[in-house]
Amino acid sequence: MSATTIRKLQSLIPELTATEARIAHFIIAHIDQIPFESGSSIAKRVAVSEISVSRFLRRAGYKGIAGLKLELKVEAVNERHLADDARSPETPDIYAEVRENEIRSIERLFVEFKNPPWRDLVATATMAEQVFVTGFQALRGTAEDFSRRLALARDNVRFLSAHDDMLGEWLSFIGDSRPKPLALILIDGVPYANDGLKVAQIAKENGIKVIVISDEFCDWAHDVADHTMFAASGSGLFIESTVALTLILNVLVDAVARTNSDASALRLDRWQILMRRMNIF
Repeated sequence: MSATTIRKLQSLIPELTATEARIAHFIIAHIDQIPFESGSSIAKRVAVSEISVSRFLRRAGYKGIAGLKLELKVEAVNERHLADDARSPETPDIYAEVRENEIRSIERLFVEFKNPPWRDLVATATMAEQVFVTGFQALRGTAEDFSRRLALARDNVRFLSAHDDMLGEWLSFIGDSRPKPLALILIDGVPYANDGLKVAQIAKENGIKVIVISDEFCDWAHDVADHTMFAASGSGLFIESTVALTLILNVLVDAVARTNSDASALRLDRWQILMRRMNIF
């Protein structure tokens, strides 16, 4: 977990330069992988110089990357001993069933990622000249995040807000049912099925390929969509889980990027240049 090191680095961030803050955020986000990194590999992944990494580590109180790794090693040993001392056979694991359900859902998806239907779905998401992404209510945020990630892997990705923009993006297509080099990726959940179904039907009627990624309760996708992928959401939590749904979206971004790796790598390099110009990272 390395919670102490994480808190230490987080406390430094307000006083750091933009470059140093990027390094700190990377280390925090990848704390479990740091024992396998070097100063040069961190510099490469964050797109900064090795000198900047060394300077940051000194400012944080470490004698290079070796000092940080030593602290993490000691902290891991201490946390392991504390966990052993605190463990009690009488303490129930209230999330044991949830954990098993989530793991089972994830394992099933990784099997499906090897099958032809998934490859066909990826091909449609990759080959379309333009991809629209939409989702409703609680899943709108998930859809927006996915559309931004997908835009790093390929061009011409647009978030579609049917309620806000009233499908103005599709006015040129209405009444023309001929197939078009366009795709709609609709992220759905059972509470929002009515909105999703309507948008999917409009897309299909006007020659747009439809991909539906939803939970296991979606009962209309097979009749409307060209491609479907379902994520189990009933793991036993208070509200339906989005763990499996998020996995599908993350893997889809990766699969699209891998299909045209050179173009995706170029887009990522250009994105990093823009972000450095904006001093966002």
